[in-house]
Amino acid sequence: MLLGGMAWAVSLSLALWMLPVVLGLALAIPLALLTGRRCSSGLLRTPEDAEPPPVVARAAALQHEWQMSSAPDVTRLLREPRLLAAHTAMLPPPRRPRRDPIDATLVIARAKLEEADAFDAAITALSAPELTAALGDAAALRRLSALADAG
Repeated sequence: MLLGGMAWAVSLSLALWMLPVVLGLALAIPLALLTGRRCSSGLLRTPEDAEPPPVVARAAALQHEWQMSSAPDVTRLLREPRLLAAHTAMLPPPRRPRRDPIDATLVIARAKLEEADAFDAAITALSAPELTAALGDAAALRRLSALADAG
């Protein structure tokens, strides 16, 4: 709309010449809303949009179930020796001092783990990125495992 106003300010003939472009840009969002998937009128909807195939419905249900789980199953990882050994074997090599950058999230996670006196307190204190960093670090994983064994 601003483009059309600027063209009008310059010349009426320029504004008329640019009218198809300006109208196309101005009507793009309302047209997308009218023909989009979330439109109740069903304009341009496919049968799969109206009734998704069973595999898509199941995938959506599983994703919703996964998102609703409050915390990852870290306790299972720490309590099953085979699972913990497989996880530990897949960890990246440790940080090389003065060569690799310092991971601030991991530093915070380690500090929170050192201050924690119980496993549940440690899990609730860690944010999702901090928990991810802790699970990817051998020293932090050992501390988590020790807290889980103590509790």
